Amino acid sequence: MNTTIKSILIVIVAAVAGYFLTIFITPRYILLKIKFNSGSKMNVPVYSDMMTEKDRHVVMPNPDFLYVASGYNLLNGPIRISGKMPDSSYSSVSLYADNTLNYFIRNDRQTPDKKYSFILTRNEEDKTKYPNEEVVVSPSEFGTILTRILIDKPENIERLKEVQQSFKVEELE
Repeated sequence: MNTTIKSILIVIVAAVAGYFLTIFITPRYILLKIKFNSGSKMNVPVYSDMMTEKDRHVVMPNPDFLYVASGYNLLNGPIRISGKMPDSSYSSVSLYADNTLNYFIRNDRQTPDKKYSFILTRNEEDKTKYPNEEVVVSPSEFGTILTRILIDKPENIERLKEVQQSFKVEELE
């Protein structure tokens, strides 16, 4: 009986440890690995060219998209994220917490004037500090920003690259 109870406790401890590792540690490890492998700095965008099967800056990249990725760090205060979206094709900007969960997305259909600018912060109080701007509260101090622009036609690639280059991350404090 004593051995059975020990075995059950070992299985329960192993299950809890496995759950903790999978849910809490693994996503943060992946985020840090992407950051260090890309060689980029936090709050600095990395602009991709057209993707090929050899590119792995983004997990399973789609060759029909131009990407901009940036890790963000809110330890020094809020940041402003801004850019443009193309008139003729799909585009989106997405925010991911340090556990890789998506908590914000803005696409071209939600952006009639094709320009976006918002403040990303950790503090709910910053909504009053920036009353005339959209403020998004991040669930974590670190995370990832990912922008996608659909390459609708090959002849539009240069114009879409100009739109891609409009993406900016600005530290405010």
